[in-house]
Amino acid sequence: MASVSEMCTDCKSQLSAGRHPSPHRNLKKSGPIREFRVGGLRGDEEDFVCVVCGQQWMYEDGNGGFGWMTR
Repeated sequence: MASVSEMCTDCKSQLSAGRHPSPHRNLKKSGPIREFRVGGLRGDEEDFVCVVCGQQWMYEDGNGGFGWMTR
């Protein structure tokens, strides 16, 4: 995992992009979508990796998801 200072410009922008933006152009899917349901909340998790700097990301969607997170 890259530190913030080692992240490419696109990954640094993704940090503050909010909850629902699309992945930046250099993020590639790196695993299957995982579904979860807890206490009436639903979410999908999906892993990505940046092909430029190697930063790993997870995207959580749904009413129980938190959006983009670094791993």
